[in-house]
Amino acid sequence: MSNQRSLRAAAAMGIAAAGFAVPGGLGMAAHAEDTPPPPPIQLSVPPITPRPLAVPQVAPMSVAPQQVTRTFQVVSYRPRTTTHKKVLVRLDDDGMLRSGEDRAVPRVTTQFVTVRVDRDATASEVVKAINSRTGRVGDVRTTQRLRAAAKSHTVAWELAPKATPRVPFGPRAASPQQFLARS
Repeated sequence: MSNQRSLRAAAAMGIAAAGFAVPGGLGMAAHAEDTPPPPPIQLSVPPITPRPLAVPQVAPMSVAPQQVTRTFQVVSYRPRTTTHKKVLVRLDDDGMLRSGEDRAVPRVTTQFVTVRVDRDATASEVVKAINSRTGRVGDVRTTQRLRAAAKSHTVAWELAPKATPRVPFGPRAASPQQFLARS
Protein backbone atom coordinates (compact mmCIF):
# COMPACT_ATOMS: atom_id res chain seq x y z
CA MET A 1 0.00 0.00 0.00
CA SER A 2 2.74 2.45 0.85
CA ASN A 3 4.25 1.82 -2.57
CA GLN A 4 1.04 2.90 -4.27
CA ARG A 5 0.89 6.07 -2.16
CA SER A 6 4.39 7.04 -3.11
CA LEU A 7 3.59 6.50 -6.79
CA ARG A 8 0.55 8.71 -6.48
CA ALA A 9 2.50 11.39 -4.71
CA ALA A 10 5.20 11.27 -7.36
CA ALA A 11 2.60 11.47 -10.12
CA ALA A 12 1.04 14.49 -8.48
CA MET A 13 4.39 16.26 -8.50
CA GLY A 14 5.12 15.28 -12.09
CA ILE A 15 8.12 13.21 -11.29
CA ALA A 16 8.89 10.02 -13.09
CA ALA A 17 8.95 7.24 -10.59
CA ALA A 18 10.58 3.94 -11.13
CA GLY A 19 11.44 4.65 -14.77
CA PHE A 20 7.90 5.49 -15.85
CA ALA A 21 7.04 8.80 -17.49
CA VAL A 22 4.02 10.49 -16.07
CA PRO A 23 1.89 12.33 -18.62
CA GLY A 24 1.82 16.04 -18.01
CA GLY A 25 4.78 15.85 -15.61
CA LEU A 26 8.17 17.48 -15.94
CA GLY A 27 9.92 14.26 -16.67
CA MET A 28 7.69 13.61 -19.67
CA ALA A 29 8.23 16.99 -21.25
CA ALA A 30 11.97 16.62 -21.10
CA HIS A 31 11.82 13.13 -22.50
CA ALA A 32 9.40 14.01 -25.36
CA GLU A 33 11.72 16.63 -26.83
CA ASP A 34 14.73 14.35 -27.00
CA THR A 35 13.21 11.32 -28.69
CA PRO A 36 11.64 11.26 -32.15
CA PRO A 37 8.07 10.07 -32.42
CA PRO A 38 7.69 6.37 -33.16
CA PRO A 39 7.24 5.47 -36.83
CA PRO A 40 3.67 4.75 -37.92
CA ILE A 41 2.69 1.12 -37.89
CA GLN A 42 2.37 -0.30 -41.37
CA LEU A 43 0.73 -3.60 -41.90
CA SER A 44 1.36 -5.50 -45.06
CA VAL A 45 -2.10 -6.70 -46.04
CA PRO A 46 -2.62 -8.01 -49.55
CA PRO A 47 -5.27 -6.08 -51.49
CA ILE A 48 -8.72 -7.63 -51.44
CA THR A 49 -10.01 -8.45 -54.87
CA PRO A 50 -13.74 -9.06 -55.03
CA ARG A 51 -14.70 -12.39 -56.48
CA PRO A 52 -17.86 -12.75 -58.54
CA LEU A 53 -20.59 -14.44 -56.63
CA ALA A 54 -21.40 -17.89 -57.82
CA VAL A 55 -25.00 -17.82 -58.97
CA PRO A 56 -26.55 -21.25 -58.75
CA GLN A 57 -27.67 -22.48 -62.13
CA VAL A 58 -31.35 -23.28 -62.09
CA ALA A 59 -32.74 -25.39 -64.86
CA PRO A 60 -35.71 -23.71 -66.53
CA MET A 61 -38.92 -25.28 -65.47
CA SER A 62 -40.93 -26.65 -68.31
CA VAL A 63 -44.39 -25.62 -67.26
CA ALA A 64 -46.93 -27.17 -69.54
CA PRO A 65 -49.88 -24.92 -70.34
CA GLN A 66 -52.99 -25.88 -68.49
CA GLN A 67 -55.30 -28.00 -70.61
CA VAL A 68 -59.05 -27.45 -70.73
CA THR A 69 -61.84 -29.53 -72.22
CA ARG A 70 -64.19 -27.78 -74.63
CA THR A 71 -67.28 -29.24 -76.26
CA PHE A 72 -68.66 -28.12 -79.61
CA GLN A 73 -71.78 -28.84 -81.58
CA VAL A 74 -70.72 -29.05 -85.22
CA VAL A 75 -73.74 -28.71 -87.50
CA SER A 76 -73.95 -29.05 -91.26
CA TYR A 77 -76.79 -26.90 -92.63
CA ARG A 78 -78.31 -27.28 -96.12
CA PRO A 79 -80.60 -24.35 -96.89
CA ARG A 80 -83.09 -25.15 -99.67
CA THR A 81 -84.89 -21.85 -100.09
CA THR A 82 -84.02 -18.17 -99.95
CA THR A 83 -85.77 -17.93 -96.58
CA HIS A 84 -83.56 -20.71 -95.22
CA LYS A 85 -80.47 -18.87 -96.47
CA LYS A 86 -81.54 -15.60 -94.81
CA VAL A 87 -82.11 -17.36 -91.49
CA LEU A 88 -78.73 -19.09 -91.78
CA VAL A 89 -76.95 -15.79 -92.41
CA ARG A 90 -78.66 -14.25 -89.34
CA LEU A 91 -77.69 -17.13 -87.02
CA ASP A 92 -74.16 -15.96 -86.37
CA ASP A 93 -74.86 -12.19 -86.37
CA ASP A 94 -74.78 -11.97 -82.57
CA GLY A 95 -72.38 -14.91 -82.18
CA MET A 96 -74.86 -16.92 -80.12
CA LEU A 97 -77.18 -19.79 -80.92
CA ARG A 98 -80.19 -20.00 -78.63
CA SER A 99 -82.41 -23.01 -78.21
CA GLY A 100 -84.61 -23.49 -81.29
CA GLU A 101 -83.11 -20.54 -83.18
CA ASP A 102 -81.86 -22.72 -86.05
CA ARG A 103 -85.03 -24.79 -86.29
CA ALA A 104 -86.05 -23.05 -89.53
CA VAL A 105 -82.93 -24.24 -91.41
CA PRO A 106 -82.72 -27.91 -92.46
CA ARG A 107 -79.84 -29.80 -90.91
CA VAL A 108 -78.06 -32.65 -92.57
CA THR A 109 -75.81 -33.78 -89.75
CA THR A 110 -75.03 -32.79 -86.18
CA GLN A 111 -72.01 -34.03 -84.27
CA PHE A 112 -70.76 -33.21 -80.78
CA VAL A 113 -67.00 -32.92 -80.54
CA THR A 114 -65.04 -32.71 -77.30
CA VAL A 115 -61.46 -31.49 -77.59
CA ARG A 116 -58.69 -30.91 -75.07
CA VAL A 117 -56.66 -27.77 -75.81
CA ASP A 118 -54.47 -25.27 -73.94
CA ARG A 119 -56.30 -22.68 -71.88
CA ASP A 120 -54.80 -19.89 -74.01
CA ALA A 121 -55.14 -21.67 -77.37
CA THR A 122 -55.86 -19.53 -80.40
CA ALA A 123 -58.98 -20.00 -82.50
CA SER A 124 -56.97 -21.63 -85.29
CA GLU A 125 -55.55 -24.20 -82.84
CA VAL A 126 -59.05 -25.01 -81.62
CA VAL A 127 -60.30 -25.30 -85.22
CA LYS A 128 -57.50 -27.79 -85.99
CA ALA A 129 -58.46 -29.84 -82.94
CA ILE A 130 -62.13 -29.83 -83.98
CA ASN A 131 -61.34 -30.82 -87.57
CA SER A 132 -59.23 -33.74 -86.36
CA ARG A 133 -62.33 -35.12 -84.58
CA THR A 134 -65.09 -34.41 -87.10
CA GLY A 135 -66.03 -37.08 -89.56
CA ARG A 136 -69.22 -37.05 -91.57
CA VAL A 137 -70.12 -33.45 -90.68
CA GLY A 138 -67.21 -31.78 -92.45
CA ASP A 139 -64.53 -29.33 -91.47
CA VAL A 140 -64.77 -25.73 -90.37
CA ARG A 141 -62.27 -23.39 -91.95
CA THR A 142 -62.70 -19.78 -90.86
CA THR A 143 -63.79 -17.76 -87.85
CA GLN A 144 -65.32 -15.01 -89.99
CA ARG A 145 -69.07 -14.50 -89.87
CA LEU A 146 -71.25 -15.67 -92.73
CA ARG A 147 -72.15 -12.96 -95.26
CA ALA A 148 -74.11 -14.96 -97.83
CA ALA A 149 -75.37 -18.53 -97.74
CA ALA A 150 -74.38 -21.18 -100.27
CA LYS A 151 -75.59 -24.77 -100.75
CA SER A 152 -74.21 -26.01 -97.47
CA HIS A 153 -72.41 -24.66 -94.44
CA THR A 154 -70.80 -26.31 -91.46
CA VAL A 155 -70.79 -24.28 -88.26
CA ALA A 156 -69.08 -25.04 -84.93
CA TRP A 157 -70.93 -23.78 -81.85
CA GLU A 158 -69.27 -24.01 -78.43
CA LEU A 159 -71.49 -25.32 -75.65
CA ALA A 160 -71.91 -23.27 -72.49
CA PRO A 161 -70.13 -24.48 -69.31
CA LYS A 162 -73.27 -26.11 -67.83
CA ALA A 163 -74.34 -27.68 -71.13
CA THR A 164 -73.64 -31.27 -72.22
CA PRO A 165 -74.25 -33.17 -75.46
CA ARG A 166 -77.45 -34.57 -73.87
CA VAL A 167 -78.61 -31.08 -72.85
CA PRO A 168 -76.86 -28.81 -75.41
CA PHE A 169 -78.40 -25.57 -74.16
CA GLY A 170 -77.97 -26.29 -70.46
CA PRO A 171 -80.61 -26.80 -67.81
CA ARG A 172 -83.97 -25.24 -68.79
CA ALA A 173 -82.47 -24.42 -72.23
CA ALA A 174 -81.16 -21.12 -70.87
CA SER A 175 -77.50 -21.25 -71.98
CA PRO A 176 -76.83 -20.19 -75.58
CA GLN A 177 -73.99 -21.67 -77.60
CA GLN A 178 -71.15 -19.45 -78.86
CA PHE A 179 -70.10 -19.22 -82.52
CA LEU A 180 -66.51 -20.34 -83.17
CA ALA A 181 -66.01 -21.14 -86.85
CA ARG A 182 -67.71 -22.07 -90.11
CA SER A 183 -66.87 -23.69 -93.43
